[in-house]
Amino acid sequence: MRIVNLKKEKQFLNSYVELRNRYVEELLTNPVSLKETEQWLSATDVEIRGLVEDDLLLGVVILYCQKDAEVTIFVQRKNQGIGTKLLTIIEEVAKEKKIPYLWAWVRKDNLIAQRIFIKAGYTEEKIEERIYKNSKIKGIRFKKWI
Repeated sequence: MRIVNLKKEKQFLNSYVELRNRYVEELLTNPVSLKETEQWLSATDVEIRGLVEDDLLLGVVILYCQKDAEVTIFVQRKNQGIGTKLLTIIEEVAKEKKIPYLWAWVRKDNLIAQRIFIKAGYTEEKIEERIYKNSKIKGIRFKKWI
């Protein structure tokens, strides 16, 4: 298993787009295209890392520096430990950038993601609602000082 920086190793962007678009409901977003993703990566202050094994993208973690250090993760297969490894990787990136903490918003019904953040040392900060497709979605804001 190896770590890849998707801003530099663009051969994984198609796999990233496919994986990310499987998570639109959890992320409360819309699907994206490869072209949109390439523009987004070149224009924004984000760090994006993936774990690859045998040229298969196992999962991705994104650090949104411009969004007060918000973190998002998504993986190919759940309950394999990939999410926990990805959080460790992005924490190292955040330390290099002298970012003091990371946070994530997780849907209240996404128990697997909640367990990943708790296992990685994040604490529940508060319950927040977001609007998605005219519905209120409850989520938990997790935070970790690094």
